[in-house]
Amino acid sequence: MRRKICYAITAAILTVFVSSTAALAAEEKGLPSSDAPKINQQVKLTDAQKNELKAISEKMYELKKEMIKKYSEFGIITKEQAEKKLKRLEEIQKKIEENGYMPMQHKNMKKYDKDKHDKETPKKDCD
Repeated sequence: MRRKICYAITAAILTVFVSSTAALAAEEKGLPSSDAPKINQQVKLTDAQKNELKAISEKMYELKKEMIKKYSEFGIITKEQAEKKLKRLEEIQKKIEENGYMPMQHKNMKKYDKDKHDKETPKKDCD
C-alpha cells in the first residue's frame, strides 16, 4: 500500500515537473511577453554613474572569480573546467566594459523583439 502511494506521489511530481519544464521551454522559444523589460540603450550615463556601475561590476567579477576558484579547490570542478570558466568570465567582463556598463540584451531577445517582430512579419492573406 505504501509503495503505491509513493509511486503515485512520485508520478504526480514528475508530471508537474515535466509539464512546467515544457512550458518554460516553449516560452523561451516563443516571443517574449509584452511585460518583458526593454533596455534603453539611448540613455547617456554621467561619469559618476559609470564609475559607480564599474565599481559594482568589478566587485561582482572578483567574487565570481573567487567562487570558481573555490569550486576547483574543493574538487567540485576540475582545474581545466575552472580555467575555462575563468576565461569565459573574463570575456564577459570585457564585453560589459566595452558596453559602458549598460545591461546587454540577450541575443535571442533581439531576434524576437515583439515590436520589431510585428512590424517585420508580413501578414498573410486569407484568400
